Amino acid sequence: MNKFSAFLAISFISSIFFLSSCNETSNIGASILDQDLLNSEFTDTLSLTLTTVEGDSIVTYFPSIPSSQHPGGFLFGNFNDPVFGSTKSSIYSNIRPSGEPLVLGILDIDSVVLELPYYRDGIYGKFDQPMDIKVHKVDEKIIDQLYYSNQTFAIGSEIASHSFTPNTEDSVTVIVPKDTLITELDANGEPVIDDEGDTSKIATLIYVPALIPPHIRIPLDNSYGEELLSLNPVDYTDSTFNDIIFGLFLETVSEDEGMLALDLSNIPSDGNYAPQIKVTYKTDGEDATYFFPLHGFNNNPKVANIEVDHSGSVAEGIIQDPSLSNEYNFVQGHAGYETLINIPYTEFLDDLSIIKAELELTVIYLPEDDEETYTPIDGLILRSLQGDTVELIIDDATFAIGNQNLTGLFGGNPVETVSDVTGEMIHTYKLNIAAHLNKLRDGLVPNEMILSVFAQAQKPGRVVICGTEHPDYPAKINLYYSK
Repeated sequence: MNKFSAFLAISFISSIFFLSSCNETSNIGASILDQDLLNSEFTDTLSLTLTTVEGDSIVTYFPSIPSSQHPGGFLFGNFNDPVFGSTKSSIYSNIRPSGEPLVLGILDIDSVVLELPYYRDGIYGKFDQPMDIKVHKVDEKIIDQLYYSNQTFAIGSEIASHSFTPNTEDSVTVIVPKDTLITELDANGEPVIDDEGDTSKIATLIYVPALIPPHIRIPLDNSYGEELLSLNPVDYTDSTFNDIIFGLFLETVSEDEGMLALDLSNIPSDGNYAPQIKVTYKTDGEDATYFFPLHGFNNNPKVANIEVDHSGSVAEGIIQDPSLSNEYNFVQGHAGYETLINIPYTEFLDDLSIIKAELELTVIYLPEDDEETYTPIDGLILRSLQGDTVELIIDDATFAIGNQNLTGLFGGNPVETVSDVTGEMIHTYKLNIAAHLNKLRDGLVPNEMILSVFAQAQKPGRVVICGTEHPDYPAKINLYYSK
């Protein structure tokens, strides 16, 4: 396991604990009184160096543990970013029987539909053109274990080829079955009165329109439905079903201008809006429906395989140009670029009492960019190397996560403001690093931090930030201290 992956394996799971419990970490700077700042000294000339580096493989699935749930989002698409290059994310997923009694007999398959709801926080970019999707059977069992973004499995025959234009805003109206009670009528059309004098009711199945959130509906080959319904009755259990049916592989073969994310873990309150295969069929002439869920947390793993290619991109050209690499830096979600931040000289911090410290980074838009479509990513985080292999979120951010207020206590989201230098409207990130600088002063952490994205496996967004030598908005640390 490399050091980047080790961090995610830990933080992806441990962040769930932080979000549900209080953390005792001291976080100097999280709550500062105006009087404290008035009595302090200030500098923004602490030396920094910023270097953009390629990201590494990241955790995209971990086995469920009783106290946590996977956030749910799995990136999906073949995204060609105008600045950062291409990112392709395909998905491997188990399926499982619903557990409901299966009505068997002489089968006549009406339809087999794969229903995939969106994970809204992971949608990025624009979707003006159709996405071309292919679905294959998986030819290798996906066991329930930790998986990284470079994981692949053997795939088999194609069972769907589907083109659609995502509509990520509007709800969808579909016709769904609904159990209801209606008044029972006699042969003359009159209501039947029961023994207690009440109108008699009978249960019936009717079909009604339902408004549900946006999702993808992919028709699969009917032969796949026949395969799913042709097993022996004893095989429709979790313990044996996935020894026979290995699951699905989904990929986008078109070149897209945005990236979707699919919600494949969470179980919605409305069963008609769920990640699942819906098989509609007739058995001995009677209508029937059976569902094969993709959702669930135990023994039903889903894996995102993410391939990032920056070759030939605007970002790669700037990073490799010595005259520009110190002016611009790049950060992406998923397994994309990260930025290393080094504080080379720490002697100035000796014997200081740090009251407040924030890393200030300004967003910059390159000429090739589309700032309305590709907005700066939320949730920037800072990590620090612990030992040779493990990277941990710095204390200031850990404290904020533990108090369920990452943005308010640590920062991480871009804030719109007017520049004191140019008078232009700009976006800046201001990241609280006071506790971390105290540790750096005391020699407890190394000089280097890693700027990346929190929960990056669910986020395809990105941002270009000004480096230390940008003429108008250089990266800097705003430091308030006393001696």
